Amino acid sequence: MSDITIEIIRSNITIEFNEEPIELCFPKSLKGEKGDDGSGGFSFLPVNITSPTTYTVPAGKLLLAIAVVPAAGARNISIGYTAGATQVLDTEQIDSNAAASFLVNRYFNTAKTLHISGFTGQLIFYIL
Repeated sequence: MSDITIEIIRSNITIEFNEEPIELCFPKSLKGEKGDDGSGGFSFLPVNITSPTTYTVPAGKLLLAIAVVPAAGARNISIGYTAGATQVLDTEQIDSNAAASFLVNRYFNTAKTLHISGFTGQLIFYIL
């Protein structure tokens, strides 16, 4: 039988499985605070979408994930570099009153405009 030990210290989680440590680290800053390196740190940005629209990811940022805030009515969403494109998020159906999240994990070395198509509601962009 395998032994598992979990230790949580502030923003670090260490898991030992069969005496092999695995360390998970999370950002050490909250929204609006400076990170350890003086940069903007971790932030989340709520964006209200009322029609096809765009959002520009700033240069030097990592778009970690996109969350959909629950709302009445089934919806579709796709996100790409031009209207109707799907390079970032292929067309996904969101069920009525359901929350959804999508792992993006994409670094933008230059500012990049994302086109959000086929969606009405609120999105939250998680950016580091």
